[in-house]
Amino acid sequence: MAAIGSLRLLQLVEGQSQATTRFYLPSTGAAAVSPAFDSAWEETGSADRLAMVTTRINSAMTDQSGTTLLSAGDELLRQYVSAPLVAQVVNGDVKLYARASEALATVNAVSRIILTVVSNDGSSVRGTLLSFADYSTGAEWNTSLRNKSFADLDPPSPVTAQSGDRLVLEIGFNHAAVISSAAINFGDDSATDLAEDETTTTADNPWLEIGQTLTFAAAGGGDGLIPGRLQAMGIMV
Repeated sequence: MAAIGSLRLLQLVEGQSQATTRFYLPSTGAAAVSPAFDSAWEETGSADRLAMVTTRINSAMTDQSGTTLLSAGDELLRQYVSAPLVAQVVNGDVKLYARASEALATVNAVSRIILTVVSNDGSSVRGTLLSFADYSTGAEWNTSLRNKSFADLDPPSPVTAQSGDRLVLEIGFNHAAVISSAAINFGDDSATDLAEDETTTTADNPWLEIGQTLTFAAAGGGDGLIPGRLQAMGIMV
């Protein structure tokens, strides 16, 4: 496709005023690489690894749960890995909403995330956008699935991504010293994304948003500036 045609299609799809990149958090879809889990998590036995996407793949809403131990700690439930980026500075404010629940009120589950940029093969961390912490409102999870903030317009530490680097999101929770469980619900088969609240119970799509238009590398080479962004949305050019 000619460059001008690609540009016009990109404008139609994204809207000329768009300045954010939204990732969906499916319940299926293997990640292309396997970065090591961050060492800040005490518990990783329940964690798995999937690809985050900018176009929904209609995966079913599914709980990813973890069993808490008889000692307080931080438990990782899932790692998400993005498609490759072109070289750019990643510095947009971060939002993240997903439904979550705890099996017992005594679990005292609260949100935890870490957001990094890693090398193309996932073997090294290029930089940390949001270090391991609670970026939510601090409210405890409910005993039934309800929307929770994991990040609410938090400014990251800027990271200069090299060509081919990837974003990595790790998401989980902190819990009290009690044997029980907690879960986050992932999937993207709803026509509606979760609202920016902590009251929604409807099975809408969880999402991560970066407050800038990220540019993805084009498959098969090239400059990636326009084709890469279209391909990240599932549009072949």
